[in-house]
Order: sequence, then structure tokens, then C-alpha cells
Amino acid sequence: MHDCYRSDLKIDLDRIAHATAAKFAAEQRSISKGRSVYLNTLAVCAVRQYLSVTCQLDLDLNCGDSWQIGMQSIMNVADLVIPNVGKIECLPVLPTATEITIPAALEDRIGYVIVQFSEQLTSVELLGFIDSAQLRLHQQSAGAAIALNSVEIQSIDRLLDLIYDNQVYNLQEFLAGILGTGWEPILQQRSAQIDATEREFALRNPLNLANNTNYDSIRDFTASKMINLRANIATIPLLMMIGLSVEPDDSRVKVRIRIHAAGGVPMLPPHLKLTLQAENGQFLSEIQYPEAMNFIQIQSFKLHPGTQFKIRVTLDNSSFTESFIA
Repeated sequence: MHDCYRSDLKIDLDRIAHATAAKFAAEQRSISKGRSVYLNTLAVCAVRQYLSVTCQLDLDLNCGDSWQIGMQSIMNVADLVIPNVGKIECLPVLPTATEITIPAALEDRIGYVIVQFSEQLTSVELLGFIDSAQLRLHQQSAGAAIALNSVEIQSIDRLLDLIYDNQVYNLQEFLAGILGTGWEPILQQRSAQIDATEREFALRNPLNLANNTNYDSIRDFTASKMINLRANIATIPLLMMIGLSVEPDDSRVKVRIRIHAAGGVPMLPPHLKLTLQAENGQFLSEIQYPEAMNFIQIQSFKLHPGTQFKIRVTLDNSSFTESFIA
């Protein structure tokens, strides 16, 4: 299970979401159809917001049929496209409902997120996830209706597993300056004449690093990504950094991985574990310190192009995994 930062499964709906829903609803030919589109739109907004916070995904709403007025008028649709993973359907459920009737499984949906509204439509709760294969089996044996307390409704973690298992970052693209979702380039030294204090501040400020960070120790890294790891009741901000280089006469990619304290927190928590795994899950390298550290890192390693690997950050029962291909 990929247990990255799990935000609260209750999600507030802002004015922008309601304004968008009202705009789409006003385009429909009947009040009942307008209400259906309104709820569908809010459900999509809520799930997108959840995945944005939880998985740092910036999803384009325009890629889905649910954002096309022409499709809204002829279909009951609330889809959300997740690149490299597939389409999910965001199913709205009214506050007093005890079961949900799901339309016949659509061939291009990987699964369905159950989204239950509050009485005033000011917030939703994500009740769980049903993958398409499981839904088809249920519909064949028991019909379309599913009780909201049914064991067939899985934890939303099942969706997170699908996302992380299918998201693989290409390091050749990183080397070309094309970074994946959530990754940002490390600021390079702007000038040889820049003051050292100003240079360190310029680096720390956008990366939100601790004041005791040494610029020279991270200037050669290629890219970074903020991670919010949930451990017990605390949320721990971390910065994953990756350094890449290719040496002359060697086609292999040299990789360095570091986890840095971030978000104004000066030290990493004790016992934070950083693991390098092969594509099949085999453990290749692991580092863990019993005391608090400013950063931890795996010794640099070289990979032939096309080699896949995973980096896993673990604390207690929570973890975050990123997959790469050299």
C-alpha cells in the first residue's frame, strides 16, 4: 500500500466549484438534468482536489467528458482523467442515501469513487473506491445497487495504489529538462558574482529548506519534489531530491537520491527510512538513522537506460513510493 500523505477524506467545496457547477447546470434543458450535472461537477471537483493534495497531481479537467457541455447533455457523466492511469468516475451520493445504483460499467473506466455530499452541499466525504472488474462481478450476481456499507466498496487507498503503480518517471526526460508532475528544477547558481548569503537564501526560499541547509551540498541535484508524509497524527513535510548525470563514454545514468528536511522543520524525524528497490520490489539499498538528521541519502548508483527502480520513504506505518526508468 502506498500510504503517502492522506488528507482528510472530508473535502470542503469552495465557491469556484459551485460557480462552475452552476454554469454547467444552466446549460441543460431541464431542472432535473441541471441538478444531475451540478452534483456531478461538484463530485469531480472534490476528487480532483483530494488527488491534488494527496498525490500532488495537477489534473486537467478539460480532458474529461464531464467538462464538455455537449457530452453533459447526452450522458450522465462525472469522469476524471488521470494520466498514465486511466479514467475514474466520481459518483455523487446524497446525504441520506444508504445505497448507490451504479450504471453499467463503462469500458474505459478503471474504477468509481463514491462521493457523499453534506446536507448543504458545502463538503463531501469520499466513502471509498470500486474497481471496474469488481463492479462487473457484482452486477452479474446482484444487480446494480450496492449498499454504502458493503465490503465491496474498498478504501480510497486502492485508487492511490493504482496511481502510484502506474506512474513511472523517465529520467531521460529529466535530463532534458522535462520534469514529471510535482517535480521542480533545483535553482542553479545565477552568477559567479552573486553573494553567498543571497545565493543560499534564493535556494532555501522556494524549496522551503531549513536555515542550516548548505547550498554547496545540494547545488548539483537536478530536481526536487515536496512530499507530505502522514505519521500517526502529524504531517511531515519532506523534500525528495534527485541528482542525475551522464559521464562521457558511459551510457549509464548516475543517480543520487536524498530526502531533506523541509517546510520549516529543521530535522528529519528519527527512524525515517529511505529504500532503493528494483522493479520487482527487491530491496537493493536502505538507509535509516535512529537519530534526527538534516537529510538522509542513498549512495549514488549507475543504471543502464531502460532500467526501472523505485524509491520508497517510510516512517512507522506510512510510506511514499516513486517509480523511475533510467
